Amino acid sequence: MDKFINDAKLEAIKAIEVKPTTSQDPRDRLVEVVGPPDIGPVINMLLFLSQPSALPSLAESVWDRSGIDRDDHGYYYPNHYPDGTKEPVSELRSNVWVFDPFGGKYVSPADFEKLLTMYLNAVISGAERRHDSVSEKPWWSKFVSTVRKIENRTDAEA
Repeated sequence: MDKFINDAKLEAIKAIEVKPTTSQDPRDRLVEVVGPPDIGPVINMLLFLSQPSALPSLAESVWDRSGIDRDDHGYYYPNHYPDGTKEPVSELRSNVWVFDPFGGKYVSPADFEKLLTMYLNAVISGAERRHDSVSEKPWWSKFVSTVRKIENRTDAEA
């Protein structure tokens, strides 16, 4: 099985706005993520981390180029793999390791940030378009600012 995901596969991932609900469930997502089944760890990581409570940590860890692990869903940038990581392919260690409980895939740092910029912008526009209460949370403006910084850095490094 191929452990590296190229840009063409990542471009097939789409973040689709979820219709507003009256639910107050903190696990409700602002977007749904769809894409090819053979890149499941990336899709599962995005779905799991799309819960509003995870968004600030998600954006900060992309900005810091570090990593995040929530219930075995997350990613690690190069040089931030923790001891004991289930990361098996050392020659791909210069890439971001994206994982879920079932396995993981490598993505180049540039492609990963491009994907996360698309995804986080979909979250922001979806929340603002539907006037979701998440956009009134105390952390929201810093989250949006962090996403803009990631976007600017990604554009500058392209």
